[in-house]
Amino acid sequence: MFVSGAILAGNSGAAPWKLGLIIVAGICIAIFHRGVYRTVDHWDVGTGAPARARTAATISAPTWTGVIISGRLLAYT
Repeated sequence: MFVSGAILAGNSGAAPWKLGLIIVAGICIAIFHRGVYRTVDHWDVGTGAPARARTAATISAPTWTGVIISGRLLAYT
């Protein structure tokens, strides 16, 4: 379905936002998996997650929410 309206969706005002947010989310995932995720076996169940993991979550959750919102706005802009 995207191929039939690629030009229309690409010219939308929300398209650059969605692409930019996906890039930010991808970078966040890469940094998380190459960094703090390597020590996940040593995390204790009774304690909270490390600060770097919480920071990654703080960046990731709003970024993916923005991807969803900008994807929904593609139909209206």
